[in-house]
Amino acid sequence: MPASSGIWLTLSSTRQCSSRRPGEAVGACGGKLLSPERHRKAVCVLQDRFRVSQRRACSLVGQNRKTQRRPAPVTAIEEQQLRRRIRELAQRHVRWGRRLVYPRLRLEGWSVNHKRV
Repeated sequence: MPASSGIWLTLSSTRQCSSRRPGEAVGACGGKLLSPERHRKAVCVLQDRFRVSQRRACSLVGQNRKTQRRPAPVTAIEEQQLRRRIRELAQRHVRWGRRLVYPRLRLEGWSVNHKRV
């Protein structure tokens, strides 16, 4: 039995989620860890809570250590505002697709390419 199995068993026993499948012990009950940002957070939690090395935590989560060390990309404020506006339009007009959201954004003054929407 590998040395990391004790940590893995401890992790799986600390999570109380009925929708969890085997192998998803590190992830939140909301689903799998798909994005690198969620992997980064899981590695940090493992390091803080269980005092394991970065190498061990990355191997448990399945994160490459180079990806862990790379700083998270910072999105511009304008990009965040654009995403927020697209989500607002999508919630207000559920049946609209990108073909109707794009012209509405252009009418509102956003200089955005149709491929970004």
